Amino acid sequence: MLQVAKGQLPSPNNLPRTFSSLISSLKEELIQVRKVQVCINNCNIYVDDTSKCPICSEDRYTTDNLGRKRSWKNFSYCLIGDSLQMMFGCKNIAQVIQSTGRNVKVLVGDIQESQAWENWMDETSANSVTIALGLNTDGVNPYHSAGQKYSFWPLIFTIMNLPKFIRCKPDALVLYGIIPGKFDHRDNSPVVPKMEAYQQLMVEELLSLCSTELYSAYSQAPIKVKVQLLAYMMDIQAYSKYFKMSGPTSYYPCMECKIKAQYIHGKMCLLNHENYHQFARRDQREERVHRNRYDQLNEGPVSARVSLAQQLGVKGSYADMTLPYHDRVATLAIDGMHTIRNVTVNILNAIRGKLVDVPSLTLANSLLQVADERLAGLVIPSWVDMRVQKSVITNPIAMKTHDYKQLVHQRILQYLFRGLFDREVEKVVYELLDCMGRLYSEEIDTSNTSIRDRLITAIVSFEQMFPRLMVS
Repeated sequence: MLQVAKGQLPSPNNLPRTFSSLISSLKEELIQVRKVQVCINNCNIYVDDTSKCPICSEDRYTTDNLGRKRSWKNFSYCLIGDSLQMMFGCKNIAQVIQSTGRNVKVLVGDIQESQAWENWMDETSANSVTIALGLNTDGVNPYHSAGQKYSFWPLIFTIMNLPKFIRCKPDALVLYGIIPGKFDHRDNSPVVPKMEAYQQLMVEELLSLCSTELYSAYSQAPIKVKVQLLAYMMDIQAYSKYFKMSGPTSYYPCMECKIKAQYIHGKMCLLNHENYHQFARRDQREERVHRNRYDQLNEGPVSARVSLAQQLGVKGSYADMTLPYHDRVATLAIDGMHTIRNVTVNILNAIRGKLVDVPSLTLANSLLQVADERLAGLVIPSWVDMRVQKSVITNPIAMKTHDYKQLVHQRILQYLFRGLFDREVEKVVYELLDCMGRLYSEEIDTSNTSIRDRLITAIVSFEQMFPRLMVS
């Protein structure tokens, strides 16, 4: 195609004849993609000439069909600093980033309006700027439609200094790299990839960006830049994997608080509702001590590490702990959508009689038909992005997590079952759903401390009335 276009242009012209020559001519204008060799098990990034992985002893190289030696696996990534320099090379984008102010409001609708943002931006001035990054990651299966199990993990940064209606646009996101998946040699089954080596590579660059200089097209001069990773946007499973948390399998399943769970029916449950009002955040110094204890058992028996992880709730240290400003609890973002989904599924299962020992929530088929008729007559506006099933009796397996959020946030679930429960049951269930719906309010009144107390009271009331659901 390039040859055809070159022939149609007046001669002589500078249009390259091939795609490779075109890329070569634009190389200085593009972000350089770097490539490193990694262990086939994702446990090590090779920085020397060793032929075996020092951790798992797997071979570094294999041979292809032509007998040529090649590495088992490579990791391609782009430097964060290069991506930021390209953004600062655009005058308009540099102006937006450098003009980020400190606009603390009582009604907070964005991170830039919060008190935490003002604390982060203390050193921002005309000649220096603090860039706040948010990390997004999760397992992705590109072969889901083909029925193949596989998982790779993209590492994507969000520039929090950009306005909220811009920062999540594809052009504004910074793709650092994609952690490749892995298949087991023995049975070709998919294995969730390890992340530690890739985290370490990323953190090493973040450490170098704690104090640096970038040329700004807006200032037309180099400016001091301090890059900090200050937000993590992940679901509960990804958060547990990234930060090496034991999650729901430990006696401290909550990522933020120190409330101890109880082992009931094979699951860890946060009962003893009086503890909810004695909320205490995890102490970071204490957590570091626990992680060091786990690291010291790396050479010991696996059973000892499993037992310690269950008791402490953590599984050793992680790379981000070396960042001088890192505070895991302070940067924790609540996975509200999956929380709403899990609670809603439990309630719907109890309503349809799928869970035993919850007779006060189970509805007769005739009442379920009433809810179905209401749903059939419901007109959902086009601006409400959701997909609901035609019947609430069948198992809503086709519904996505986002659909459950909309069921609660738009108060659709409350409408479907209005008047079908006993008055006291309806009051307790609807209060919990309303409080969860507030997690997705466009603005949060930071001066109103009763929101937290109301949510705690709703959880306590729900637990007292339906203890079986708290175990499920």
